Amino acid sequence: MKDINDEQHTSIENLLMEMNAKQDLLLEENKRLKEKMGFMSKKIAFISESLPILLENQKFTAVISKQHNITLSSIEIRQNLVIDYYIDPAKARPAIGKMKTLQQNCLEVFKEFARICKKCDIDYWLDGGGLLGVVRHDGKCIPWDYDIDIAIMEDEYKKFLSILDENLDPKFALRTHDFITRIGFTEGNGGFIEFFPHKQLEDSVLFEQNRMLEEISHKNETIFPTKYAEFEGMQIKIPNNPDAYLRKMFGPYERFPKAQFIHPNYVEIEDSRF
Repeated sequence: MKDINDEQHTSIENLLMEMNAKQDLLLEENKRLKEKMGFMSKKIAFISESLPILLENQKFTAVISKQHNITLSSIEIRQNLVIDYYIDPAKARPAIGKMKTLQQNCLEVFKEFARICKKCDIDYWLDGGGLLGVVRHDGKCIPWDYDIDIAIMEDEYKKFLSILDENLDPKFALRTHDFITRIGFTEGNGGFIEFFPHKQLEDSVLFEQNRMLEEISHKNETIFPTKYAEFEGMQIKIPNNPDAYLRKMFGPYERFPKAQFIHPNYVEIEDSRF
């Protein structure tokens, strides 16, 4: 048998290393696909259970199942099943009682986050229901919103995590729940903010939402440069074109249901899982 010289030996070693690296990537992708399939199975089961209720009561705009921990809030459900709308935010009943307290707790957590971002020059923007509150509800929390969503680019998110330990007030803590990172109270008081890291593509920004199995992208100019707007008496960052941003997410966001709802997981502050 012909001896293998040093050059051939090195070539074989490099090939084996490359094969091992590819195998690791394939295993990771297989794991990710299995997780997606698991969530899809749960979502299908939940839709099967919930569809008769949704068809019977067309004023449902979103449903949270404690059993499956899945939110149905797609544009199709909002547009097709909600039949009575308001377009005047002044007609929305304000949050009261425990829901109001929960929102105040969320704002306290957000103030701490915004303080750290300003100190360490970290960019972000208000997302989801919070952004709807800025644009549609005159800078106020949506009466039925129970958390604050933060969108942030992946590199800025990594920077934020790297400086968090030395800057975060000890009464707050960072935790991960169902693939989503949250900051809330260390003692478990209701109220938290959630982070949604976004990826930079060539001319757009992509968000892959694991929990909903959805992807959404925005043009760079829709988000950047971020700008300041007022939200509950604070100056916070929002996308450069919030109208285009919200229309991509929610469709005709100016209208909202007359039949207000409160997510059942958050009717009691003690039930708000951080």
